[in-house]
Amino acid sequence: MTHNISDMRPFPLASVLVLPLLLAACAAMPTRADREALAARFVGGTEAQLVTGLGLPSRVFTTGTHRFLAYAEATTQMVAVPGGGWGGPWGGPWGWGPGWYGPAAVPVTSLGCETAFEVVGGTVRGFTVHGPYCG
Repeated sequence: MTHNISDMRPFPLASVLVLPLLLAACAAMPTRADREALAARFVGGTEAQLVTGLGLPSRVFTTGTHRFLAYAEATTQMVAVPGGGWGGPWGGPWGWGPGWYGPAAVPVTSLGCETAFEVVGGTVRGFTVHGPYCG
């Protein structure tokens, strides 16, 4: 069976416009309260329950009888700032001038959030949540 290019339907434009909105909704940042509520569910439970619920930790620290299991989450955020580049409001769509495009106009910021659980004698005793991406 052969296909002509004229037999193929174009990808609907509405799908292209809706897809970024769906992805943004899936990537919504949880609030600090959401993170703390999730972590609080593990306090009083065992270390095995913590690892079963959240997966392997990013790091493990042991000091004396205390173990700290750290779960790190990171994201990269691109922030548009005014600067020189191609196009933009003043340079026109094809001109060179102050605009919103170009390597100098899009700095990248890395943000992170870490939840560290304290485990004593195999039991989760508490947690801390810290970092600029924690909501």
